[in-house]
Amino acid sequence: MKRLKCCFVNIGFLIPLFWGTIAIAQTDLLKLGSYKEGDIPSYGENIVVKQDEKTGIKWISRGVDTIGSGTIKFPMNLSGDFELFIQISSAGGEVMLLTSDEYRIKLDWYSVYGKLYYLAAGKNKVSLNQGGGAKSGVNKIRFSVVNNVAKVYMNDVFDGKITLKPDLGYTQLIIQAITARTQIYALTSSGSPTQANSTSGDCMATYSSNGKLHIPCVTAPNKSGGTSVYDITMQKQSGGFVFNVDMSSVKPR
Repeated sequence: MKRLKCCFVNIGFLIPLFWGTIAIAQTDLLKLGSYKEGDIPSYGENIVVKQDEKTGIKWISRGVDTIGSGTIKFPMNLSGDFELFIQISSAGGEVMLLTSDEYRIKLDWYSVYGKLYYLAAGKNKVSLNQGGGAKSGVNKIRFSVVNNVAKVYMNDVFDGKITLKPDLGYTQLIIQAITARTQIYALTSSGSPTQANSTSGDCMATYSSNGKLHIPCVTAPNKSGGTSVYDITMQKQSGGFVFNVDMSSVKPR
């Protein structure tokens, strides 16, 4: 019986294309690349896609001629260790992760200050911006849960933490208080299991007898600080399990 000793994939020249190391586990929730300016995504209420005409950069904001603030809702299936990443410009907002019972995590902020809450009753509040990383304008917020400890990072600066009840499963992600001044550029999740409303069920890589390796879902950082999903094909080279990317096959999903 033949034994496969090793498998190498030559992806060194992919790094300039994806602006960084490939991040397989991340899921792009907003999928702004699939929308054009003026579209109303199905994952929210009173929201709309807007776009800068010069740069082409897109974001989510409150819908035009709507009453009240906008809301984003995603069904989730997160437990154990996981992360959420949000790139946003806003004077205020609220992010909540809900469980199937009364437990929840809530991240509130106003301008460059905020608080991290645990439980519906608002117990165990932690004031944020302790590290001074938050700023006016666009902020990159990373929310990380590891070993039942939730930590918040503002622009890669540690900002605060809180200890959670063990073995909770989070079933819904909500972002609310979205105003006309809110600009949400990126929202991604990573962890195992991943977000319930994932890209699709057709993301298993396949290897064919002609030496082609088709990878339908590769998530990678993009220039705006979020992530984009690509479909790529790699060709096996002679002399071993070494694959080169067919650059003409790379396309966004």
